[in-house]
Parts: sequence; C-alpha cells; structure tokens
Amino acid sequence: MAERGKLTYANVVSTLALFLGLGGVSYATIVLPANSVGTRQLRAGAVTARVLGVPLEARSVTDERAVDLPKSGCNAPLRQGEVAPPCVPTPFGEGEFNRALRLMMRSGGELYASGVVGFHNDGAPDTAATIRVEILLGERRIGHSSLHLVGGQTAYVPLQSTTATSAGAHTLKVTAEAVYDSRDPGDVVAFSSSLAVIELPPTSR
Repeated sequence: MAERGKLTYANVVSTLALFLGLGGVSYATIVLPANSVGTRQLRAGAVTARVLGVPLEARSVTDERAVDLPKSGCNAPLRQGEVAPPCVPTPFGEGEFNRALRLMMRSGGELYASGVVGFHNDGAPDTAATIRVEILLGERRIGHSSLHLVGGQTAYVPLQSTTATSAGAHTLKVTAEAVYDSRDPGDVVAFSSSLAVIELPPTSR
C-alpha cells in the first residue's frame, strides 16, 4: 500500500485560518501596558471565547478508522452470467462511510464547514473507481466532490462550504460512495477523515 500522509487536526485548523484570513475577517486589537492585567483584575469566568471575539461554536473531529467501500453488482459491472441483484438506493447521507459532527448554533447566521477524507484503492493498477464525497448539514447537501482513483493510488479529498443556517442543534456529515469499473479483488478504503465547523463572526457577513 502506498505511503499515506499524516492528516491531523492542525491541518484542518490551518485551513480554517487561511480561509478566514483570505476572507477579510478582521478583529480589533487593544494594546495594554505589559503586566498591567493579572488574575487579581479578572473576575472568574470573565475571559471567554465570546468576550475575546472568538467564534464560540467551533467543533472538530478526526477519525483514523478505516472503512471499506465494498463492490457488488449494484456499484460495479456484473460478471458473465450474473443476474442483477435488487439494488435498493442508499438512504441520503447513510452510505458505507459516514462521519458526523453535532453542533449547537447560538444564533442564525453563516457556518463554515471543512472536511478532508483520505482514500486508498487496493485494486490492481489496471482498475479504477469513481468516489463521490458529500458534506451535509442535516439532510441538505452543502458541498460535494468526486475523484477518479486508479488501483494502488492514495489521495485526499478536501471539502469546504459556507452556508446559512438557523439557530439550534445541527448535524454535519461527510459521506462517501464508490462506483467501480471492475469486479476484480481490491476495494477502496477510506482510511482517515477530519471534519471541522466554525460559526463565522458577524463582521464577515
């Protein structure tokens, strides 16, 4: 199997920082004399993410569990003499690979979601698969990408989206499905994923 790069939470955080930087988000800076503020000057719980202007509802998750995306007569060519099976459509957002992140929005507004999923095709070099990756907010698709991955190859698929959402509880999902060009041995494996979401500050709207 090809060597895989290390996918870390820091990678996702740096991506978020780059996005916010390029998006023109700005924060006011207050300069105080050195050593002028200490623990005696601060009330317990006075310094919070909201007070500092940092988006409160930021969440992230990284999962290194490998998930096989199996092939069958429903997502790969039929073998000679094989009868097509009854292929029931997969419920929306409920494929073989499914990663979820739950969050609570304190108010309605914009949400920035970012995900990265690593894939390896364990098939022979003369085989390939088309992988479709989606990022969902609840049942609504807010971002998607596709990849044609040849046997033996490893690749990372990034996803990102900015979307309007309402206050309250939400679930962010990343799902993936594979369509194969051959029934030869060797499936696609989703071996790593990171998912992050951040509530954008009002100044960015």
